[in-house]
Amino acid sequence: MPDIIKVGRMVHPDKNKIIYVILEKDGAYELIGDVFNSFTKGAYVGVVRHEDLLAPMACETVYGLGANHYDYAAFLVKIGREQHDEPVIFTKPAESVVGMNGKLIVPAAFKACGLKGSGELGVIIKKDCCQVSEEEALDYVLGYTNAYDAIPANKYFNVTKEEKHAGKRFATFCPMGPYMVIGPKLPDVRQQTYYNDTQMLDGRTSGYIWSVARAISEISKKYLIKKGDGIIMGAMAPGMEIQDKHPEIFKDSHIVGGDVIRVETEGLGTLIMNVVDEV
Repeated sequence: MPDIIKVGRMVHPDKNKIIYVILEKDGAYELIGDVFNSFTKGAYVGVVRHEDLLAPMACETVYGLGANHYDYAAFLVKIGREQHDEPVIFTKPAESVVGMNGKLIVPAAFKACGLKGSGELGVIIKKDCCQVSEEEALDYVLGYTNAYDAIPANKYFNVTKEEKHAGKRFATFCPMGPYMVIGPKLPDVRQQTYYNDTQMLDGRTSGYIWSVARAISEISKKYLIKKGDGIIMGAMAPGMEIQDKHPEIFKDSHIVGGDVIRVETEGLGTLIMNVVDEV
């Protein structure tokens, strides 16, 4: 197998069941074995479009971090928003996770205000962990993926922490994909988020306040993180063009039905999600 192993999930075209596949230049190969432990490349499945892939992991719980990037924290100060002494932990349920084969759905109750959100680095957990040290934390990482953290726009500013976190838990509010790259470590990479063709967020993973290892350790002090769960590492800051000249674009931007969100991360491909209104 190649040095960089890209693993996706899809419905097998003939067997009508969900399988893991190893994605290579010529197409997808069925993953044989246990994705969490030892696996090999099996039979050729065919050419697979990224938009046909499920989320790379069916996470039971996704743990999120609020204000976990130095540049984003500085931007919050710039626009007069609240600050925290350390990143804030919140959770998203299983039904919030969706892959590129699905849609990001705006609930009818929030059609008028639309959504906000951020592209983020997603971390997939390899084995149950509780009370793990920062030094051993990366041993619990299966791989990395793109993610998006959505929230109703009217729950973003001027609400309590509890209201804000509750707003992040709706179905389809945590898109992930298109695939995960297997391995415990990820180098410093750039991530950009676009609403339609407008770049909204731009930053590097080296700017995290809590590193991936620190995040796993801190979350595991409060929760049992289960095998297959996810962690989303927090928003990057708006690009400097927006910060310096057009901060209102970020503050006033809303995602509505018909929009397209794009999250691009070096080495992890591009997560593209179509936004639709609930019917």
